[in-house]
Amino acid sequence: MPHLQTSPIKGIIFDLDGTLYRMKWFMKPLFTLFLLPNFILLPRYMSVRKKYYGQDLKEGDLLLQQLAEELSKKCKNTSPETLLTWIQETFYPTFVRLMPLMRGSRPELNTTLSQLRKNGYNLAVLSDFDFVAERLKGLAIDTDLFHFIGSTESQGCLKPCPRVFQEIAKSWHCTVDQVLVIGDRTDTDGAAAAACDMPFLQINDNGTHGNNWSYVQKYLNGLPTIIS
Repeated sequence: MPHLQTSPIKGIIFDLDGTLYRMKWFMKPLFTLFLLPNFILLPRYMSVRKKYYGQDLKEGDLLLQQLAEELSKKCKNTSPETLLTWIQETFYPTFVRLMPLMRGSRPELNTTLSQLRKNGYNLAVLSDFDFVAERLKGLAIDTDLFHFIGSTESQGCLKPCPRVFQEIAKSWHCTVDQVLVIGDRTDTDGAAAAACDMPFLQINDNGTHGNNWSYVQKYLNGLPTIIS
C-alpha cells in the first residue's frame, strides 16, 4: 500500500524515467555512444543537475541557463551558450531517440492507464527532465490518457521541490492526500511527495526495496471507480 495514504485517491502523478518504463542495462552506454565525440559531457551534466536537486528558480529558462553556466565551469574553453545548445539540441534529441528501445518494458501499461482514466482518476506525468511528450510518444505510451504532461525543469525547479506537485493537485481540485505519487526514487519522487504530504508508492525493479511493476499494476488495477 502507498506510504501515508489517508484519503481515497483521486489523482495519480507518475514519474517517467524508471517508472513508466524500465531502465534497461544498455541505456547508459548507448546514450554515451550516441553522444560521441562529446560523451564526457553526459556524466558532468548529470553531476551538475544533482547540485540543483530541490531548488526552485521559478523559471525554466533561468534554470537551464544556470545549469549551462555550472557545466561550463567543468568544461574548460566551452561557453555556457555552447553548452546550452548542447543540452537542447544534442542531449534531449538523443534522449528521445533512445525511448523506442524501452518500449514494452511495462506490459499492458496503456490498458491500465486507460482504465484508470475511465474510472475517473486524474493522471499526470511529471519528470525532472523535459521533452516529456516526445519521450512518451517514443515509448508508445498514449499521451491522450493524461490530464497533465510536463517537467519540473520547464517550471524552473528540480525534484524534490514540491511546488509543481502542489500546483497539479490544486488544478485538479484535490487535497494533497488525495493525490498519489508513483516513482522509482525515494530521494526525489518520494521526498517531493513527503514534502507535500502526498502518499507515495515506489516502483523498484531490482527486488530489494519497494515493489516491482507487477505489484504496482495490480494495485492500480484494483483501485475503485470514483463516484462523482
